[in-house]
Amino acid sequence: QSLPAVVLLDGFPRALDQALAFESALGTPELALFFECPQEEMRARLTSRGTTSGRADDEEGVIQRRLRTFVDTSMPVVDMYQTRGSLRRIDATGSQQQVYERFVHTLVHAGVLPQQLFASPTASVSSSGGTCS
Repeated sequence: QSLPAVVLLDGFPRALDQALAFESALGTPELALFFECPQEEMRARLTSRGTTSGRADDEEGVIQRRLRTFVDTSMPVVDMYQTRGSLRRIDATGSQQQVYERFVHTLVHAGVLPQQLFASPTASVSSSGGTCS
């Protein structure tokens, strides 16, 4: 089976002007992924990471500003791709394994990855979401 050429850009575009410049230079993406996570969960994860990372930007005041900036600048990009029908939302709550399984499911369902790579005797990816028995 022939798979489409795929380029995965993590965390880009972050703002509408970047998205439009990208599209002007390279074309409109057929698929955009958005890992959806409640702000309370993101705040808790970043605060927890801050206890071990040593990063100065993992403290409450900076986290609050980053989340506000994200909503103000990045959500218009999410909204644009949603309106165009190219956005796929992935529930980013739960364990890393659960989020990974949702990610794989989304790529399989979008035709980016072949399902047989991820099929096992006990689990397969279905079109209804997640990994199913």
